[in-house]
Amino acid sequence: MPHIPLRIVRFGPRAWSFRVTATEIDGVFAYITSRERTVADCFRLARQAGAEAGMEAFRTALGKELVNVEELARVERALPCRRLRELLAWHTQKPALWSGQSQS
Repeated sequence: MPHIPLRIVRFGPRAWSFRVTATEIDGVFAYITSRERTVADCFRLARQAGAEAGMEAFRTALGKELVNVEELARVERALPCRRLRELLAWHTQKPALWSGQSQS
């Protein structure tokens, strides 16, 4: 069996339960996060996921309309992340630039 590196990340009670659904998959209990929570976690866990994982997740999720910006902002308020907060502030101020439309 190949060596698989293990990283342990600790979450407080709020982070453990906020926008997390417990489910059973093939007889195994699993905890699944919402799409918005997953995007936020890419920013929050940048050291583990990679420095650009948050931006890539944000662009992909918004581009494919998989997430709701208001819900993403609620997740950021519950589980603060400076980079995501700044990006959301920029995005809400510049919606025409983000969508590729020109401003007149």
